[in-house]
Amino acid sequence: MRKYLTQAMLAESIARLDDAARTQDEFEKEAEDAELHRQAIAAFDGNVPSFHIELFDKPVMVWDFHSLMAVIHLVLGLMTTGDNQPLRSCKYCNRAYVAKHPKAEFCKPSCKNKHNV
Repeated sequence: MRKYLTQAMLAESIARLDDAARTQDEFEKEAEDAELHRQAIAAFDGNVPSFHIELFDKPVMVWDFHSLMAVIHLVLGLMTTGDNQPLRSCKYCNRAYVAKHPKAEFCKPSCKNKHNV
């Protein structure tokens, strides 16, 4: 008896080969990404903000938030994780402050003086 490969059988075989070729690092990276995604969803209490595009004179992205607290969480998260990280912790008193300069390490001059003494 001859056995013929169906398209579904071929696709399944290719998928198995692809899975076997993946390294453990890739699986770990996917697990880390999934965990970060779960944490991000939890930070918004399961109510993730969404957006849509409005077509006015030019296209505009409109965000839909379920509460003001969700907006505050998002802005705080963006401020602490951005490349410039304008929200920082003072090296001396550990208070949060908005950095006015990229190299700022202290919330005020008195903290800098106390740290250097």
